Amino acid sequence: ANNVPVLGSPTVVLTPTSVSGYSSDQVFIDYSCVAANGIKKIIIFDQYISNPKKIDLDSTFATAIPTLDRNFIYTIPDSAVASQQTLLYFTIVDGKGDSTTKTETVSVTGSRPMISVSPSIVTAAAGDSVLFTVVMKSPEKNIITLDISQEIGTGAVTKGNNVLFRRFH
Repeated sequence: ANNVPVLGSPTVVLTPTSVSGYSSDQVFIDYSCVAANGIKKIIIFDQYISNPKKIDLDSTFATAIPTLDRNFIYTIPDSAVASQQTLLYFTIVDGKGDSTTKTETVSVTGSRPMISVSPSIVTAAAGDSVLFTVVMKSPEKNIITLDISQEIGTGAVTKGNNVLFRRFH
C-alpha cells in the first residue's frame, strides 16, 4: 500500500499552506512537528523555479525532542517576477529514522525595481560638488520613471534641481 504513513511516523503541519509576495519580500511559514519517537532532524530545502534544490536548514538534535514549533523565513529572490514560484520542502526525521516531507508553495505576485544611491563623499561644505552613483535594477524589462528630489538642511524639497538625468528604456 503506497503512501500509507508508518504508524507513529512524524507529522508536520505548515501554516499557512501557501504564501505569496513580491520580489525581495520575506515570507513567514510556521512549521509544527510531532513524532512519537522524537524529532531527531529537520531539513528545509527550497527550489526556486527550475533551479536546483538548495538547503536552507539542516539541523540534527543531540537528543530526539517530542515536538517542535518554529518559524521559517524565506526571502523571495530579488530577480523574481509575477507568476514564478518557489517550492519549500520541510522534511522531519524521527528517532527511528522514519521521515515525513511536506511542501509549501511561495508564489510571486510581482516584482519591484530596486535602487541604490552612493555619494562620492558623505560630508560636504558649501560649494563642494558631490557625485552620486545611482544603480537601478528591475526584474522587468523597462524602468519607466526615476524621480529625484533633494532637501537642503530643513528647507523645502526641490525636484530635479541641478540633476543631469538620462531615462533608460
